[in-house]
Amino acid sequence: MSKKTKIKKNMVETQHQKEFNDALVELELSDKGAADLFEHHPRTIRRWRVGDRTIPPSLLTLVRLLMDGTIDPHDIERTNMRHAQHAA
Repeated sequence: MSKKTKIKKNMVETQHQKEFNDALVELELSDKGAADLFEHHPRTIRRWRVGDRTIPPSLLTLVRLLMDGTIDPHDIERTNMRHAQHAA
C-alpha cells in the first residue's frame, strides 16, 4: 500500500468511529476519562478515536447504552469496582 493510499484511508471516518467520537463529546469524556471509565489505556482510546484500531463491538454496545440512557457512567464504575474486588 502506498503512503498516499494509507493517508487517504485514514482520512475517512467510519460510522463506528464517528459514533464513538460523538459519544465522547456528548458524555464530556476526554481520552483519559474514557480510558478510566472503559478500563483501557488512553492510547487505545486515541487509536479508536482516530481510526488506527477497530473499536470492539462490545464497547460500541456499551457506548450505545450510555447514549440512550439505559445505563449511566456510574453503573459502569460500580461494575468495575465490584470486578476489582472479586479479582483481589
